[in-house]
Amino acid sequence: GSESGLVFGDGVVPMFPIGAYFEVQIKSVSIGSFDGLAIGVSTRRPASKEVLPDSADGLPESWSVGYDGSAYANGEWITIDWLPKNLQVDDRVGFHVDTRRVAQVLVNGKMGFRFPELIPAQPLYGFVDLLGNTQAVALMLG
Repeated sequence: GSESGLVFGDGVVPMFPIGAYFEVQIKSVSIGSFDGLAIGVSTRRPASKEVLPDSADGLPESWSVGYDGSAYANGEWITIDWLPKNLQVDDRVGFHVDTRRVAQVLVNGKMGFRFPELIPAQPLYGFVDLLGNTQAVALMLG
């Protein structure tokens, strides 16, 4: 069986004056794994009955960050400094695409990683992949 839990939000990532943004709060963690959650966006929303890939890096037209200290930028892997295996209960992880289409991940309000390429100017669908030490998250509204 799969050890991940890939879930999409129920619509387009909300737009604010600063750009598109969504955030999750860590609700349950374990220890001992080399990776943690992945969070990201896709320009493609899966159909309601579509079978999702085992991991977020299998999503077409997607940008995500986390895993074992990696970012996935529409088919390309990038090694990063942020290790989501170290997230704790109540930590907040947000995915922000600003009005210039620059994407970044915020961890407890501080920048964790900024993508080197621009995200396409299309509606974005947010997702989280529960991997490794991240056992449960809650979508933060407002």
